[in-house]
Amino acid sequence: MIEHVAAAIKQRNYAQAHHLLQPLLKEQPHNPWVQLYAGQLHELSNRPDSARAVYQRLLQATPNRQVLGQARRGLERLTASALPPPQAQSSSKLPTGRQAKSAPPVTPPPVTPPPITTAAEAILVLQPAYDRDRAVKAFAQLMAIDRYTAQIQLPRRGWRFHSTGTLASLLRHGQQLQQAGIPVQVLSLQAMRDIHVFRVKTFQQLRSPAVLCESAAGQLGNLAFTWQDVAQCVEGRLPIFEDVVDVDSRKRLMRKEKTQDYAYVFDLHLPKRRAILRLCDQTYRFEPKLRRGFDASQGEDAPQLGLGLTRQHQWQTTLQQLMQRIDSPVWADFVPFGESALDAMDMLPGFPTHIDILRKRETPWDRAFHIYSSTVFDQSRASQP
Repeated sequence: MIEHVAAAIKQRNYAQAHHLLQPLLKEQPHNPWVQLYAGQLHELSNRPDSARAVYQRLLQATPNRQVLGQARRGLERLTASALPPPQAQSSSKLPTGRQAKSAPPVTPPPVTPPPITTAAEAILVLQPAYDRDRAVKAFAQLMAIDRYTAQIQLPRRGWRFHSTGTLASLLRHGQQLQQAGIPVQVLSLQAMRDIHVFRVKTFQQLRSPAVLCESAAGQLGNLAFTWQDVAQCVEGRLPIFEDVVDVDSRKRLMRKEKTQDYAYVFDLHLPKRRAILRLCDQTYRFEPKLRRGFDASQGEDAPQLGLGLTRQHQWQTTLQQLMQRIDSPVWADFVPFGESALDAMDMLPGFPTHIDILRKRETPWDRAFHIYSSTVFDQSRASQP
């Protein structure tokens, strides 16, 4: 039925599309595709406010990359149509040079997050214990498992994803673990969604740092901050899978999914502004005219990058330039955390990852990284005076 709705919209038969969509809205109100087509029909029926509300809700709640992309483009269309003609600009291209500098500022909305109920979905993360022998013994007793299994499940270094549940139940369980000498972190998914994540397109300058970035709602603009605002950074490596043809032991051709490459993500945490700046080597713009993404007018602040460098070299040079100015810790133990979290990703409700990587299909690694970075962010914010 949903395919018929899409076909009717494509054929501009909006009355038929509306007729087909009505029963779906009652039967599948949480289906992201149903909501997306509802938003498109609002947009085509000249109801921009209703369409904008649907698109923004999808950007905040769905992990489906295709739906996210179409919802983001819908918001761009609505924004472009609301601008006066002299200021209209194409949403298919990023502004460059002076256009980028003159882009409107983007700031986190000064809105207090809504209160989080104890029935909210949450996760519990285990941290390394200072007294491991005592922690292993207590963990085995609390979980009713043998000591060997407890040793495997308790992390020696880095963090380990442990369980999901309601906020109330995990807080009680976490308190028991804390009393047994096992440090934990409990994070509700609502608190994670309340963090403002900006996808960085490029750095415009370093001395007084400013980035060209995109908000979760698809707004493109400038965001300025200070290096002192950065409490910590989080670094991650995400696999990119491809279908390849291989030969089995009997020399028969077979198709299998293999890791062909990796995407690198780097988050800058600004807890005082409840914001994360997220860089990704797959989407970061290394532009020669801006000295590979930095303002050439900054003198020694502009990194010296050769035109013949590979993307990996450009990425590493960019990070080196940033770390020369950031006096904050870097969390780089994501991979073992991600491995411990993969099996649980399907048990969690949908949430946006704010990671836009061109892939054949979605992967739980993106969700695991966003949870890891958000948990680090939440711990840092909670420890601030």
